[in-house]
Amino acid sequence: MWQTDDTLIQRVLSTNIPMKIQNQNIMILIDTGRKKACLSILKHLKTLKSINFRLIILTHTHHDHIENLIDILARFDVDVLVHRTEADEIKGMVNTEKLIVFDEKFDLISYGVDGYVMHTPGHSKGSSSIVINNEYALIGDMVGDIYTKKWAKNNKVLSSESLESFQKILDLKCKLYFPSHKRNILSYEELNNLINRYKIGEKIIE
Repeated sequence: MWQTDDTLIQRVLSTNIPMKIQNQNIMILIDTGRKKACLSILKHLKTLKSINFRLIILTHTHHDHIENLIDILARFDVDVLVHRTEADEIKGMVNTEKLIVFDEKFDLISYGVDGYVMHTPGHSKGSSSIVINNEYALIGDMVGDIYTKKWAKNNKVLSSESLESFQKILDLKCKLYFPSHKRNILSYEELNNLINRYKIGEKIIE
């Protein structure tokens, strides 16, 4: 659990996907996780009886981030936020009146949280990051694009768009950056070092 002055950031499971943001009795869910974890995720959400679950933010619409969207929406009446370029990917999964799309930035103050969602494309067209109280950033799968899998022969080659997005989130100088999945949570210094290692051509093995 991590806490700003008035907001909690917590894992739902033992990994960084999905995660929840909570301010007093208001809760936002970040991504929905893999299908194999669906029952555990639903069980956890059902325990939050006194919490006002209001919003799901999708960092992007790759299958492992949206596999439980339909199951969660069948049980909870919440809005879903996604970048405009990926809205069609969840068409038919979300009622039109509950779907919120954004372009560059979406302020979360109307959902009771001091933070915003920003477009950080590269991993996908609509990849987005969530910044809370200018201290913590939940950055989806951005960091995964740096790593070369053990079986791969070549270095990863990031697009200029990806590098620009990394610079955007580094410029924030947040205390911590939360990648999805099992990767370690990174301080500003650790993330900056990782990007610099990549830029000088180091092959970073996962």
